Amino acid sequence: MSNALAISGVTAVLQYYLGGVYSGLSALFGGTVTISSQAPDILQNAFSSGGTTQNQVNLFLHQVTQNPSWRNVDLPSLAADGKTQIKNPPLALDLHYLLTAYGSFDWQAEALLGYALLLLHEHPVISRNDVRNALNSVTSTHLPQLATALATSGLADQIEMIKITPATLGKEEMAWLW
Repeated sequence: MSNALAISGVTAVLQYYLGGVYSGLSALFGGTVTISSQAPDILQNAFSSGGTTQNQVNLFLHQVTQNPSWRNVDLPSLAADGKTQIKNPPLALDLHYLLTAYGSFDWQAEALLGYALLLLHEHPVISRNDVRNALNSVTSTHLPQLATALATSGLADQIEMIKITPATLGKEEMAWLW
């Protein structure tokens, strides 16, 4: 993890590139496609409280775990006195996302999900240059300072690149999420 904004930066990069997939497809889906990163229950409540279902793809970070390969790479470095810590080993994390799609009509959600999955399948590693471009292009009407700070997170320069690996959730894990 490059700094405290790295997790938010990964979500912003994925959200940015998913948004690019749908930018030219509004005619196919009958309107614009919104890309969000909110908890599924917040979206469900918005839909059930009178909000109209829109074409929406949601990327929800539901779990963060330590990466077992990088966890024990190095020990903390101590000064000559044996007490003063000089540096820590890298904080390597695996981010687990739930990707969901919502549509207004039959088959829209499945088509939206199909486009997102194809993007993630065809680009399983996001290059450093693509990370920089995405973070420099991210905007937010609600939190403009955070969007600006993400560009300085150092995410593109960290040891590991962003790698996408599909995973399957068990029945119990799915029940926890919903």
